[in-house]
Amino acid sequence: MTASADAIADRSFAYGDPCLRNLGRVVSEPESQAKNRLERKNISVLSVGTIGFSMEPFLKNMEPMERARYYVLNKVSSGYTEALEIFSDPENVNTPVAQYFLGMIYYHGLGVPKDAEKAFRFMSISYEGKNLNASYYLGMMYLKGFGTKKIPNKAMMHLKEAANTVGDSRAELQVGLMYLRGEGLLAPDEEKAFKWVEKAALHSNVEAKFILGQMYRTGCGCDVEMASAFRHLESAAKKGHKGAQILLGNMYLKGEGVRSNKAMAEHWYNVADGKESLT
Repeated sequence: MTASADAIADRSFAYGDPCLRNLGRVVSEPESQAKNRLERKNISVLSVGTIGFSMEPFLKNMEPMERARYYVLNKVSSGYTEALEIFSDPENVNTPVAQYFLGMIYYHGLGVPKDAEKAFRFMSISYEGKNLNASYYLGMMYLKGFGTKKIPNKAMMHLKEAANTVGDSRAELQVGLMYLRGEGLLAPDEEKAFKWVEKAALHSNVEAKFILGQMYRTGCGCDVEMASAFRHLESAAKKGHKGAQILLGNMYLKGEGVRSNKAMAEHWYNVADGKESLT
């Protein structure tokens, strides 16, 4: 049975942003994306499938802190307990790097229950130790009121710092969304929102590509440009973003930014519904 746009959209939820309200899309949580490229910069490990043997000997030859970083950044659940022990070791726990990763562990609940107070405490100490990578998480915690009071202006300050100093695309996207929603501001600013979302999209943030495509499609903070909307949504769709896959199907169906093609529309609806593969 062929999936339909309406049937898939019925299982979606949407942002309440004024200029994106009527788009009938799925929105994924930005933090569920793969970890930011900056957090991976010191990790270079071939996959088991590539090298054809167990990773265990390779991991054992790593320095403990590097191995613990690998477990957390690559979501190796079997290594979470060891990572927690390594970062909590008296020789490591007072370093900004260990404090940062302990903050991540408690923020995301990696092998332990989520603990907002511990996450905020460790990230704050790491930040005080001049680890600017902690800025993104502090910004998100002030934005959500996670482990601290909800203070939008502090959230904006930390997120902009993460965006401007370490080039964190997640932070760029969140700044854009804050401008879009008017969080901590007197009123929303769609033009500033567009600029920040575009910056995150140019840094290969899949969620940002999805949102930027919608902004081009609706003229939110920019002129309506269907070809640009199609390009960004197609890019996000090919990276597995279900909301983008649905909207791409809609655009093929209606001939928005591309020649109308019902077969391609059906394909993307089915991909979003898990009935066809991307390839």
